[in-house]
Amino acid sequence: MDNDIERQKKLEADSVQDGLLRWAKSYEYHMATDSKPVRDVLGHCLKPLAEVIRAEQLKLKTSQGQKLEKYVIPLASVHAEPAALITLGIMFNAISRSEFNEGTAPGVTSVVFEVGERCRTERINDCEEKREIDLVQELLVRNRSRNARRRAEEAAKNHDDPEY
Repeated sequence: MDNDIERQKKLEADSVQDGLLRWAKSYEYHMATDSKPVRDVLGHCLKPLAEVIRAEQLKLKTSQGQKLEKYVIPLASVHAEPAALITLGIMFNAISRSEFNEGTAPGVTSVVFEVGERCRTERINDCEEKREIDLVQELLVRNRSRNARRRAEEAAKNHDDPEY
C-alpha cells in the first residue's frame, strides 16, 4: 500500500516536467490544423510567458532595498516553464468554468490564489525530487545586510510550511 502511494507521488511530481519535455519535442512538428485550438494557443503562449516570468524572476534578484511583494516568493520558488504552464492551465480552466457557470469572467484574486497554491504544490513536488530552487539563496541575493540571511531563511521556511 505504501509503495503504491510513493509511486503515485513520484508520478505526480514528474508529470509537469514530463509534460514540458513531451510538448517541446512534439510541438515543433505539428501544424496548427493538427492540434486542438487550446493546445495551439497554449503552444504559442507558453514560451513568451515563460520568458516574461524568467525576466521577472531575474528582476527580483536585482531589485535591492525594495520591500518584497506577496507574489515574489511563490514566483521565485518554481522554475519559469512550469510556472508558465501552471498559469496558463489555471487561466484556461478558470475562464471556461466561470463562463459556463456564471457567464462572466473569473475574479483575478481567485485565479491568482489558485496559481499560487499550485506553484506551492509544484515546489513541494520539486523538493521531494531534489530539483527545487534554493529560496534562501534567491532571496539573499537581494540584500547583504547582517539580518538578510535570517530573514531569507525565515521567508523560505514559511513558504515551505503547509500550515503558513
